Amino acid sequence: MKISRKTQPFLAATIWTVVGCGLLGVGLRWLLSSGSTWIWLLLIVGLIVGIAKGFLFLRKSALRTINRIQSRPEGANIIGMFSPATWVIIAVMITGGRYLRTSGLADELLGALYASVGIALIIGSVYSWRAFLNSQ
Repeated sequence: MKISRKTQPFLAATIWTVVGCGLLGVGLRWLLSSGSTWIWLLLIVGLIVGIAKGFLFLRKSALRTINRIQSRPEGANIIGMFSPATWVIIAVMITGGRYLRTSGLADELLGALYASVGIALIIGSVYSWRAFLNSQ
């Protein structure tokens, strides 16, 4: 499926935002419903780690994706929007998430981890949203 260069940052930002919000929501639900006495500490640590990951790692990944999109020809295939390495990371994250859900890890820890990844993805999506808005 071919997609315009202007639409690709919108699609990338939407994917990162939707997945990030979903993970953040599920993580918060697991964390807050766990009944743990460590809820607030885990929540704070998870959010700090997520914010740091968002600014230190996912910002760079988003900027690489934006540069990749901008260097591709108009009407390029949608699959090439993300690099092969990014697709591998996505597959590893999905597989890792499925494993963690069945690992027996305590809900409060799993919730903090999911919330952390969710907030990082949301922060990373900001750079794709900026690229989309600047292309209009």
